Amino acid sequence: MKNIEKKDIVLFVVLSLALLYYTFVKIKDKREEENTYTIVNNASTFFTIENCANKYIGAYSSSDKDTLLALLDDSYKRKNGIGLDNITDKLGSLDGDFSIKAKKMYKKSAKKNYTSYYMYGLLREDTMDGFDYGTDYYLIVTVDEKNYTFSITPYDGSIFKEGKI
Repeated sequence: MKNIEKKDIVLFVVLSLALLYYTFVKIKDKREEENTYTIVNNASTFFTIENCANKYIGAYSSSDKDTLLALLDDSYKRKNGIGLDNITDKLGSLDGDFSIKAKKMYKKSAKKNYTSYYMYGLLREDTMDGFDYGTDYYLIVTVDEKNYTFSITPYDGSIFKEGKI
């Protein structure tokens, strides 16, 4: 009887270790996948994310505080103490009619059902002579793929500037 119990214990320990190892490998693979940036080459996705960014730039340049507040990422608003009463103080303002032309974009899986798109573009102002392209601009557009919504986070562009990718 004691031999059977020892075999059962050994079997249990071996199976437990195998399960722990499998779980560790899966968690490690998932973390590596979440920390991987991939370039966005799909024209439809590129265009869609650019349109999301232009909704933000349009609200920003027209000083539409309600829309701007609704489009900003909640964690960004909490981190920077942004509310309706101080949004222009915290973000500054764009004087004129602006839009953004996306030049490069990377995507990264954020959380379940969320994808973050790191976008580099040129901020362009609509002038009498056409468009004035002049300012580099960076945004993170986070898409909730389950609810078909998005949010915007202003970004310093470090992955583009420092060549992290």
